[in-house]
Amino acid sequence: MDVEIIKTDIEFIKSGIKKKVDTEEFEVLEKRVIRLEKLFQFQKAI
Repeated sequence: MDVEIIKTDIEFIKSGIKKKVDTEEFEVLEKRVIRLEKLFQFQKAI
């Protein structure tokens, strides 16, 4: 019984870490896209 609880806990932790990494990667990507959009708008204005 204890082994099953440990396995469940490990899967929960792994899932949480994966979601956190995905969220952090998305935030970085979002910031890059915003910078690119600003750059394109600036070049378009010239």
